Amino acid sequence: MEYLYETSEVFLKILLRYNYNYIAIEISKFLRLEIQKEIYIHSACCKIEKNEDDSKIINDIKNQFKDQTDIPFSDIIHKALQIGKSKIVLELLNFEPNIQERIPVLL
Repeated sequence: MEYLYETSEVFLKILLRYNYNYIAIEISKFLRLEIQKEIYIHSACCKIEKNEDDSKIINDIKNQFKDQTDIPFSDIIHKALQIGKSKIVLELLNFEPNIQERIPVLL
């Protein structure tokens, strides 16, 4: 049974590599895997990379994470910083639950 979960996590990572985020999320929910956080973070980072309006991206990310309370936004914030989308960074800082993760970004 352990082999099944090992191979399914590898399969989900392959799906993420090809940006099949929705399918990866649904499979991880069905199998009750712990990789769901990674999938949500990867999906949000992919949305940030798109050339869309920043407010639309922020709303999409908010809707995606409305049911998820324990997702760290720090990885998503760092991705937005790398790309140079400061509006997204400032909005997502409000959702970061860990204050220690906010401070380096603000500096």
